[in-house]
Amino acid sequence: GLSDHDLENLSKIDGVDAVCPSNSITTYAVANAEIYKHVNLGGEDFSYFQRNKNQIQQGRTFLESETDGYTDVCLVDRTFAAKVLSGRNPIGATVTINGYQFQVIGLYSDSDSLTGQMTDTSSSNGWVMIPYKNFQRMTGNYNTTYLTVYLKEDANQNMAEHEIRALLNNAFNDADNSFSII
Repeated sequence: GLSDHDLENLSKIDGVDAVCPSNSITTYAVANAEIYKHVNLGGEDFSYFQRNKNQIQQGRTFLESETDGYTDVCLVDRTFAAKVLSGRNPIGATVTINGYQFQVIGLYSDSDSLTGQMTDTSSSNGWVMIPYKNFQRMTGNYNTTYLTVYLKEDANQNMAEHEIRALLNNAFNDADNSFSII
């Protein structure tokens, strides 16, 4: 995975507007005194939702002040709302994920992120999205598995990709098949 230092260096590449790290695991949730296995838990950075506001169907996304790693708020998808929260209005509900209690602040549409596309959700009880730093603190995983890089409108895409690729090759010691750029 990539360290915070690697992410900082990526954000300094000419033409890069934002670097949004994300990670995911499959875990469990507790709601209404019942345990639900096979819950997909994702951690996303504040910048991701700033650029994807259209994914929020109800409620709101994270405030920047809530991405400090210690504010326990979450977003849920429709599947989680239907299966775990019994289809009732999820906003304001409290759920326990991996032993941490979160308040639901928003309902978002099904994920079209790379993380969401790469996860088999056929037996899933849905997605819960928490701030990225909360995810790191909760799981103890401080390396980034997935990231989205947003380029400025006037950026030279080929040059930015070349520099991103060079930085990633260096971060992964030029090991073959260490990363993919899509």
